[in-house]
Amino acid sequence: MSYIKSQLLPGEEIKYRGHLHRSIFAPAFSFAVTAVLAFVIVLQSGDLPVFWGLVGAAIVSYIWALVLYTTSEFVVTNKRVVIKVGWLRRRTVETMLSKVEGINVEQSLLGRILGYGSIIITGTGGSQEPFRNIGSPFEFRRQVQAQVSAAEEYRAPPRAAEAYVPPPPAYVPRTAYVPPPPTPVSVREERDCPYCAERVLARARVCKHCGRDIEPLRT
Repeated sequence: MSYIKSQLLPGEEIKYRGHLHRSIFAPAFSFAVTAVLAFVIVLQSGDLPVFWGLVGAAIVSYIWALVLYTTSEFVVTNKRVVIKVGWLRRRTVETMLSKVEGINVEQSLLGRILGYGSIIITGTGGSQEPFRNIGSPFEFRRQVQAQVSAAEEYRAPPRAAEAYVPPPPAYVPRTAYVPPPPTPVSVREERDCPYCAERVLARARVCKHCGRDIEPLRT
C-alpha cells in the first residue's frame, strides 16, 4: 500500500496523481553512454578499471533515480494536497485545500521542451514548499485549483429563498356603469285662489295666503 492511500481521511478521494519527470534518469543514462564509449576504448587500451567504474556509476545512478521515482507521490484529493518525496530520507507535505493560497510553476527552457518543472506551494502565512522535476507541472496546478474551487463552492452557504411573489390576478373586464332609473317625481297640481288669486294646491281647502275656505278640486 502506498503512503498516500494509508493516510487518506474518511470520505477523502484521490482526484489526481502526479509524478516525477523521467529526466531524473539522465545521470544514469549519461554514465551508461560514457561506459559504452569507454568499452570501445578499453578494447584498444585494456584499461578495465575506468570501464567498470563507469558501469558501477551508471548502475548506482539508475537505482537511485528508480527508487526516487517510485517512492515520490504527488496527489490531489478532494480535501488536501499530499506530497511525499524520498524513501530513506522522507519529506512530506500535507496541506488542506482551504490553506492553499497559490501554486507557482517555474520552468527552464529545457523543462518547457521536455515537459517538467518546479512547483512552489504557498500556504497560509506565506510558507513555501518547492518541489523540483515534476512532470506536467501546469496540469498539477490546474487540478489543485479545480479542487480548491469545488471545495469553496461546497462550503458556500445556500442562497436564501426568495420571497414568494404571487402572480397578478387574471384580468376581469369591468362592465359599464348603468345608473339606476330616476325616481318619478309627482307633479304638484296647483290653481289660483278665487279670492286673492294666489297659487295654491288644487286640493287645498284653505288658502294659505288669504285664509279663506275654498272648495278643493277633484282629480
